[in-house]
Amino acid sequence: MVLGVLGPLPEGRRCYRMAGEMLLEQTVKEVKPSVEEKQKSVRPHACSLPAVSTQQASSTAPCLQLQSIVGQLETTLKVKTKEREEFQVRAL
Repeated sequence: MVLGVLGPLPEGRRCYRMAGEMLLEQTVKEVKPSVEEKQKSVRPHACSLPAVSTQQASSTAPCLQLQSIVGQLETTLKVKTKEREEFQVRAL
């Protein structure tokens, strides 16, 4: 979604992004590569989530499936939080 918005904008246009708790002012040219990189790192995790068929969604199993998906998302969140914290330590 962000890349779709940034795509048609001139490379010199100012934009803002969050890095940790800081709001950074940069140009589209500077921000676009980092957004693309972030998208690449998120896609493998999104593809590993189990697909839910319409038959499964209509049975009593959705609750269990949702619990499983939430568990996977919590695990991914913990991993990404740790990666962010390690990055912040290296950046300082």
